[in-house]
Amino acid sequence: ALVFDRSRQGVSGARERDAFAALPPVDAALAAEACRLVLMQTLPAVIERDCPRFGESISRIQRVCGSHFAPAQGGLFSSPAVEEVVQALIAAGATGGGQTSWGPTGFAVFPDTASARQAIKAFSRQHADRDDIALLLTAAENRKARLRTLSGDAVAAGE
Repeated sequence: ALVFDRSRQGVSGARERDAFAALPPVDAALAAEACRLVLMQTLPAVIERDCPRFGESISRIQRVCGSHFAPAQGGLFSSPAVEEVVQALIAAGATGGGQTSWGPTGFAVFPDTASARQAIKAFSRQHADRDDIALLLTAAENRKARLRTLSGDAVAAGE
């Protein structure tokens, strides 16, 4: 599920360059932790189709990486509203969640469509008065990307 904060925009262009320039270099221990999580938790979880382990590892990566970017974005998430909703969706059955790039878009990982729908409906009913947040149920694409050359020929990514 994707979580949108309708009241904010992401950082890009000159603002993004300035934000990166103001941040210190990534701490080696943080980079090592992120790499360890990806190699030892996230990738094995994908291969084993272990959604709870995958979600937890993504949430941990969010905390590790978010801690580096927190000074530039005001916290682990750039939108407190999105952080609140992602945490509510985790409490309602998502296995993990985080923020896309600089945000403000967030995401929550669910083990199946039914539990995602149920959590989104419950949140929407409880917070019907919130017009700052939009939720979108999405699904992962488990296939190679298809690219088109300028001549129009389709090519699978990596070929």
